[in-house]
Amino acid sequence: MEGPGEEERRVLGPVGGLVGLASGQRRSLSARLAECGRVAAAALNILANASLVTTTAVQLCADTPKETERASVTAFIFSVSTINFVKAVSLLRHRWRLRQLAGRLVAIRGAFADHAGTRRSYARKAGRLAITWVVTAEMNVAFWCLDPLISELLGGAVQERQLPLPLWLPFNQSQPSNYALLFTLESTMLMSGVQIAIIVDALFVTLIINVTAEIHVLNSNIRSMRKAATYDGGLLSMAPASASVGTTENRSKIRSNSSSISEVTAEPLRNESSADDEMYGLLVKNIQHHQLIIICVSELEKAVSMGTFALLSINILNLCSHIFSLVVMLEGENSASAITKMFVAVPVFMLQNGLYCLTGQAIIDESDRLINSAFGCGWPDADERFKRSLRVLMARASQPLRIRVGKLISLSRATFQELLKGSYQLFNVVYQVHTN
Repeated sequence: MEGPGEEERRVLGPVGGLVGLASGQRRSLSARLAECGRVAAAALNILANASLVTTTAVQLCADTPKETERASVTAFIFSVSTINFVKAVSLLRHRWRLRQLAGRLVAIRGAFADHAGTRRSYARKAGRLAITWVVTAEMNVAFWCLDPLISELLGGAVQERQLPLPLWLPFNQSQPSNYALLFTLESTMLMSGVQIAIIVDALFVTLIINVTAEIHVLNSNIRSMRKAATYDGGLLSMAPASASVGTTENRSKIRSNSSSISEVTAEPLRNESSADDEMYGLLVKNIQHHQLIIICVSELEKAVSMGTFALLSINILNLCSHIFSLVVMLEGENSASAITKMFVAVPVFMLQNGLYCLTGQAIIDESDRLINSAFGCGWPDADERFKRSLRVLMARASQPLRIRVGKLISLSRATFQELLKGSYQLFNVVYQVHTN
């Protein structure tokens, strides 16, 4: 039997502890110091992203780069920093909501059984996906920081030494006395600016997958509802639907007309009533599980709405900008390192959009199965009370659960396809204007 701490680690995934959502002795001195450190790190992250937004905005407005590739990169840094800023603010704003959500998921795991090990399987998938995303994004950011040095080592044709970020600064950035300090400062700013954003992505996706696991468990529990077999000696364990009311003799006696009722003893009748009560109790417990899942989806939607809406909206421009810059760079003479930097970033954006949209689609798919699971249970052998309650559950389950961000966009496969199509259409427009 695992303790609540282990269950909470499964719910939050490998990055949950980094943002301080885990429970524990929060009143101790060490916990308070750790909490202060996390808040300070979040404040530093917000400051770094605010600085990037400001300097790139000044660069675009006051000193617009003449090169198409540099202008595109500057606009990209501006948009990504805006997304990261919104994510960091969103995390601080909904910090307690996320803690309550994690606690609620742990309580649900303890209250509702999972005999097939579904939750453990989903937790492993969530952990692998989160680690894959963090490693992929970190490698891309590291390559972006090191690109100027790699280009210089490979003998790229550059007129002046480049820095990791195309920022506007009120002095000459290429002077040897300033270059080393600026390179270190910009690399640190870039790395610190994206850390929380990457962790927030992994955390949100992990929570979405864990909510999906609960719906999967609910499907299994609803589908397995069967009436206990009734015998003269009492109740037997849960049996298949074909044997749900016991022997053929007892079933024929219980369902016979009034002239033969006297042949059935009072004990089997009490057993039959107990079987109905037991089956109805299972249904009530599954309905309670469903209600708690609905609350979790609502809370998760409120927590991820602001940051995810900004991400999906702006990533259309980012994906278009990167593809356009890559095409323009391939037409000109640019270093292989710079081209690789732009090329590698394209699948990262697609992966980031897919993380949210495809995991959100899993919630919709599992919710769609609830009606079929309810119809596949042993309701034909149940009493009228059970059937009435089951119809209520099926009526509510006919509206699949989904996560909406910005109250406009649903996290689904269709949204992911629309994002890709929108980026491609925008790229065609921009490229035609550039060509003409």
